[in-house]
Amino acid sequence: MGNLEPHQHHAPNTPHTAQVVSRGALGLLRSAAAAIADAGADHTGGDPNDPAEQEIRALARFGHESGLMLDAGAVQSLFANPDDFLGRGMEHTVAVLRGEGLVVKDYDTQLYNEVTGEVFYKPAELVFDYLTDHLLANHFFGDDIQLKGLYEDQGSLHVVISQPFVHGRHPSWQELVERLESQGLEHESPGTPKARFWIDAGNAGRVLVTDVHEDNVIISRSGVAHPIDVHFKFGSRAARLAALEALGLLKKQPKQS
Repeated sequence: MGNLEPHQHHAPNTPHTAQVVSRGALGLLRSAAAAIADAGADHTGGDPNDPAEQEIRALARFGHESGLMLDAGAVQSLFANPDDFLGRGMEHTVAVLRGEGLVVKDYDTQLYNEVTGEVFYKPAELVFDYLTDHLLANHFFGDDIQLKGLYEDQGSLHVVISQPFVHGRHPSWQELVERLESQGLEHESPGTPKARFWIDAGNAGRVLVTDVHEDNVIISRSGVAHPIDVHFKFGSRAARLAALEALGLLKKQPKQS
């Protein structure tokens, strides 16, 4: 990705990147998620009762040890270019790499600004849920979301992902429901505007897909509905982990001696 390549250096006494992470469309996402799956029990600093903070710390450590840290200036320059910048939503800042047919999304893991007290809305408050939502979207919808790397800016950790640019249009609510149901999803509350659908996950049972509103679905020229930026809801962390394992999407990172 040109200037969005991770720094090729490694922390002392850590294995080479290729030994730490699995590359490929799902590899980095899997490795990053696996590295923070048990972060709540890793009380190495900060508030031991704050799982969000623990996961962010664990992900930053994983990024440094695995050579996945990006140059903050290079990433931010992409989003500062008016020809590439697409917009800023509640969850992502988005730019397009037209020559590569990709959109690049910057996710700030910070939940609130300690200086201003501003609270940021995050559909997935925990970073583990954010990363594994992408794994699930790749699995169910063929999104090909990839983790490009991480960077730190003003004390906040950012996650940079990419996914193919989908040409098409946003549907009306009625068309969204009709097309998704024709593709095998089931609206959770028929007759209401609730943007939640069930999907059959085989051995993992039924999984609830959320945030499936008009702005998060694109109808391609072929008439296929493509959910974008959706999330997945589980009753507990244990239920999410069980589903990920049943689908073969999670392989925990072996601890380094």
